[in-house]
Amino acid sequence: MWNPKRAKQVATVGMEDKKAFTLVPTISASSELLPMQAIFVGQTSASCPSKVSAGYDKANALGFKFEPSKSGTYWSTQATMKSLVNDTIAPYFDRKKKELGLPKTKYSLWTIDCWSVHKSEEFRSWMKKEHSDIIISFGPGGCTGIEQPLNVGIQ
Repeated sequence: MWNPKRAKQVATVGMEDKKAFTLVPTISASSELLPMQAIFVGQTSASCPSKVSAGYDKANALGFKFEPSKSGTYWSTQATMKSLVNDTIAPYFDRKKKELGLPKTKYSLWTIDCWSVHKSEEFRSWMKKEHSDIIISFGPGGCTGIEQPLNVGIQ
């Protein structure tokens, strides 16, 4: 069986019980890989890998986050984006400012893609209210290979 050209989902023979998830890798301009967020379909943590899964302790020690989407998909949502910012992005910027002796009020630049959740009024308003020191720069559409090397090289 062949899948249509440019299909977003590709069927795999013998993998009917496949479990899909979204991996959100983040890297700094200085090449520091931040802890990754993995988003799974489901309402509770029961949809995420079990704490007794092989490698779970190591991933947890590295700061990886396993989160249920609390929706019918495994895509980023308002809640998972807020979690990413609160648990990974903002703490990284705060740590770097401290290491560099910069005031906490200095601005940080975060480049992300044009995903509808990212560009939504709800998310942008939340960012302005909760993380006013983080400036969001949206990478232009069609420039994934240039603006988002992790989407090409890791995912």
